[in-house]
Amino acid sequence: IRHGMLQLRTNLRLNEVNSELTELYDKDPMTGLFNRFCYEKKAVPLFEASHSDHSRIMIMFIDINYMKKINDVYGHLQGDNAILKVTEAIKSSIEEGWLPIRYGGDEFVVIAPEASEEKANDVQSSIMSYLDRVNSEEGSQYSISVSCGYALTDPDKDDKLQDYIKEADRLMYELKKKRHEKDSESRQ
Repeated sequence: IRHGMLQLRTNLRLNEVNSELTELYDKDPMTGLFNRFCYEKKAVPLFEASHSDHSRIMIMFIDINYMKKINDVYGHLQGDNAILKVTEAIKSSIEEGWLPIRYGGDEFVVIAPEASEEKANDVQSSIMSYLDRVNSEEGSQYSISVSCGYALTDPDKDDKLQDYIKEADRLMYELKKKRHEKDSESRQ
């Protein structure tokens, strides 16, 4: 009985440790968002389920504007601060059951089941408004802004999730380019 109880406690502790390790493996330690490793485990099944249900998913690609300048001029701690503020903006703007991912250094992806163009625009506006409030309330030396592009899946097509992420990324870069051109013109 003693050996059986010891084995049970050991197994329970191993399950607990494995659960903690999975959490560490799936989450970005700085932001608490899911990381790219978790993409296959959570995003792909979500996409496949929506495809079989013939429902749409929104994929939004978000990139911080002028991140290199923030890091170079104000330091990497301020760069980390910008990443955390954008993380807060994303978390406050998405619905329960949506999948926020830190895709790369200053790049984020949000995967939203059963989303529409209206919801995508609302999320985009909410993130921008949140950052505008942060910029005005905190009075930082620099302004935090993002460019967001999104794509809505078509359940009748055989495109892969990665195809939609590439499309959202492409649209985000178009917006980013326009923003940088506009900012450049206003400085002249």
